[in-house]
Amino acid sequence: MKTSRITLFLLAVATGAASAQITWTGNGNPNNSGAWSDSANWGGSVPDIGDTAGLGNVTSGTRTVTYDAAASGKLGGIDITQSTAGAVNAFSIKRNLTLTNGFAIGATAGTSEVRFGGAAEKITLQVGANASSPGITVESGGRLVFDFIQGSSSGNDLASNVIVNTGGVFQVGSSATGTSASTAQNTLTRGLSLAGGSVLLDTTSYSAVRLAIQGAFSSTGGSISTTSGSGGSIFFDGPSVSLANTTIGSVNFSVRGSGTKTFQSDTALNRLYLIGRNNADLEVSVTAPTATGLYLTQESAGRAVALKLTGNLALASNGVQLSATGGATSGVTTYQVNTNGHVLDLSLGQNYGKWTPNKGSETTALWDLRGSNGTGGIKARAFDLSAANVQTVLGAGLVLEAISGSNVNSRASNLSGVGEIDAASVFRFNPADTSYAGTLRSNRNIGILEVKAGTLTIDGDVDFNAAGGIVVAAGAELNLGARAVGTSKYTFGVNGANIGKLNGGTTPVSLAGSTLIFNFESSAQAGTYEAFANPGGITGGLGAVQIAGLYSLNLANSGNEWNGSTGGYNFSFSSETGYFTVSAVPEPSTTALGVSGAALVATLLGRRRQP
Repeated sequence: MKTSRITLFLLAVATGAASAQITWTGNGNPNNSGAWSDSANWGGSVPDIGDTAGLGNVTSGTRTVTYDAAASGKLGGIDITQSTAGAVNAFSIKRNLTLTNGFAIGATAGTSEVRFGGAAEKITLQVGANASSPGITVESGGRLVFDFIQGSSSGNDLASNVIVNTGGVFQVGSSATGTSASTAQNTLTRGLSLAGGSVLLDTTSYSAVRLAIQGAFSSTGGSISTTSGSGGSIFFDGPSVSLANTTIGSVNFSVRGSGTKTFQSDTALNRLYLIGRNNADLEVSVTAPTATGLYLTQESAGRAVALKLTGNLALASNGVQLSATGGATSGVTTYQVNTNGHVLDLSLGQNYGKWTPNKGSETTALWDLRGSNGTGGIKARAFDLSAANVQTVLGAGLVLEAISGSNVNSRASNLSGVGEIDAASVFRFNPADTSYAGTLRSNRNIGILEVKAGTLTIDGDVDFNAAGGIVVAAGAELNLGARAVGTSKYTFGVNGANIGKLNGGTTPVSLAGSTLIFNFESSAQAGTYEAFANPGGITGGLGAVQIAGLYSLNLANSGNEWNGSTGGYNFSFSSETGYFTVSAVPEPSTTALGVSGAALVATLLGRRRQP
């Protein structure tokens, strides 16, 4: 029978002694299980430092070779061969072991398995001298089982690079051996590459099985899953995570550490945690389509943890809202969100899609919200920035877009709080359904107040300023209620017969020194528009009135009237009545005909009056 072999190629350590290839004999029957340290199982000589051990094909049943406490802990290499269907060639490591170079686990038929851990003490398996050394490759028919310590809250260490190819399995934990407490964490101190194989967390006995990966992680295909369909966590402590064409089960992901890291996925995620530590700031650039929860934690007092978008990211339906959780128990923790020109969509999350920045275990939380050039931003059904012991800073270019909802809680936004709101930031009311009218209150000045659609009413008991201006799109309405919102620039959209409106208000709206802009979203249409529908009226002398959009014109001022013509239309605004009027400029030929006709009539009348 021709035997196909997956062979480990190892370099012998130069010790002065000749290395040897020593094959398992099983004390006369190669199918027998037994202890590594028993020389009878090797024909008289136990493989040691510099030697390569051969674990040949098992023809029936399961053979387990146990690397026991009496073994030396040093080995040049291991060569595992399996070609018989239904049989299992198992190598169980129960003490620390250092291998000189990498090896492969696989089988053309049956199963080859390397298992380490499951003992009463911590075990470290080291393969290769350093992080650049070849490590363990799990091929088709192979299984690498990274077990825990029995009855302990700590875990084992694997100092090896690991590659899992198609048909291979890298399993963490083992319900068959009774693994450790749910707080335990096994640590892979180097990198992991998934290339069509499977990473499997055995959560049958403990749902909180944990794996930490300290090197880079990349996946070009395959699956990450659990045995029970729930629980399981992977902590990425390395510089980068890349997930492509990968099926993800119920496993939660955490990116931990300090400095700058990247997390990229083209696959929907479960819960994603960003955890700063090491008494330093952490910034993670994230690309992912969706997540079922978003969490930020900083374990060091006075430090920051930052989510920076490198693509649009949305919460899944009923996902846990972006939250601060745990971390340092004193001082100020900074939670930064940089939308970076992309959209963080929280509108389908819990609390009816309303986002309230909160605090973790620290004394005070500072949410530093940043954007880029007015594009992208954070989208929710409503926002509440007024939580106790929480400060919020809104940077230039950030857009908070409230899309409202059917529940009353999802219609009320509150920008009150402590912290500066930049004049170039935007609060945009843009309901998905215009029947869902919204409300807004604030005890501090805000940036640009934009009503994109529907009706937004100002409530609360404090007046405030929109330092960046008020923008009301055509057909939308800003209702001041009993409040006053001051600004130096008003922009009203005009589209056909529709115009943006400023309504309500029990006191006159002051236009003193302000710029008034009528932004045409489509071709002008003759008519009279009422932009200021407030019963309190308007007061104060305007600084400028401009036509923008499809037309560009500065209107000339004469008393309370502002007038100008362009594009075949006359535009006029009365600061006395608040009416904006558009009329077509008469055709030159019509005007000339009218003048000629009037002159002719005058001549005829004059002739009639002669005696």
